[in-house]
Amino acid sequence: MFKVQANLNAVLSDRIAHIKPDQVSETLQKAVESRAAGGLFKPFVWPTESREVPDNTQLKLVLLPPDAHTDDEDELDRLRYLIQNHASGPRINKNKLVQLAGRPEDFERARGVARELLALEDIEQDRGLELSDDQKKDLKSRLASLRDTLPETAKAIYTMLYDAEDTAGKTYRIYDLSARVKTSRTIGAAVTDHLKDEDRLLDALDPALISGDHYKIWPSDKDVLGLRDLRDYFDRFPYLPYLESSDVLLDAIIRGVKNGLFEVALKNNDDYSQVWRQKNPPEAKDLHFADHYLLTKVGFVPKPAPTPSGTEDHEGGTGGTGSDGGKSTPPDKGSDDDGGTIEPKPKQTTTNVRLRFRNLPLDKVANIVDIANALEDAKGEVSLDVTVSAHNPKGLDRAILEMSVQELISQHGLEVMWEEE
Repeated sequence: MFKVQANLNAVLSDRIAHIKPDQVSETLQKAVESRAAGGLFKPFVWPTESREVPDNTQLKLVLLPPDAHTDDEDELDRLRYLIQNHASGPRINKNKLVQLAGRPEDFERARGVARELLALEDIEQDRGLELSDDQKKDLKSRLASLRDTLPETAKAIYTMLYDAEDTAGKTYRIYDLSARVKTSRTIGAAVTDHLKDEDRLLDALDPALISGDHYKIWPSDKDVLGLRDLRDYFDRFPYLPYLESSDVLLDAIIRGVKNGLFEVALKNNDDYSQVWRQKNPPEAKDLHFADHYLLTKVGFVPKPAPTPSGTEDHEGGTGGTGSDGGKSTPPDKGSDDDGGTIEPKPKQTTTNVRLRFRNLPLDKVANIVDIANALEDAKGEVSLDVTVSAHNPKGLDRAILEMSVQELISQHGLEVMWEEE
């Protein structure tokens, strides 16, 4: 019995024609994901809703889907604006994400590679197809080549980087990464390296930029600037550079104090329990991005004058060490720059804080995150038990409850106790 051996190219052409678009899209998306990570930005591949990109302080890289390509300005603008906002309200941390799009011809080239790879895999899995040894060897070689080629072709799609200039998400700095993505290991690495070269991503910050007019974050007529506010500005305002981490800001604050540009004060109620000055600068462990830690103009908090007995009149006083540059001391005991002794102020230990918010409107929900962050700054282990209530005396829409509310809970993997009446 003679067996007819198929022509591999003819079979391949036939199988390519039968590959479904959804299969191609899924394969291409996985290829993009395989080359998206790397660098300092967490990638989010092909989101279609803003809620898919969390509003937090993590640096994020959004790779827009094929429909939002560079030649479709309307769709590109729509999705960029959508992602720059969040859910039903504005995104708070707007200076924590960048977006990438590709040209339609690059998407189509990558689809062609994905389609051919899927067709070859279908041939490989077809046990009823008779192939010669040479054809099998050719098939194996083609599969290996395309499996290497597809991720690189997918990586090369994302050449246009959009970096928001305003909080409205309507104007962008646009960078062409065509050359860089070809030589970088991943898309994320290409973005990280490019933003560093453009001085948009900083691993160090000149402290003079905090106190000067360049960034306009500390008005000259204001004597204090909260450390939490300072950090929030860099998280929220796109005209400011991205910081690799909050440690960059801490380092700039410490160097600014050492250089005599400003001081840091720890405020308790109406008094200052500790002030770090040029002669007794803080260490990173001394500072927290909390409301009661303040940058102050030099001399804003006066040094308490020692009494004839050598003790300070100013209770709580200025903590830390003097000109020896040693380690800072706790706020309740130590000595100031001028050698005066500070008497300890009795403190009550608080081990647990529980906050209950009643009738909280939706537009205030984001404020809870700020409060939780402040509790973490107070060195607390924070957890949330949330009760969400909806009331309508005429009855809630059952279809939306089941198709929207319950589906959202399932999508986000949330643990919830559902009660209704």
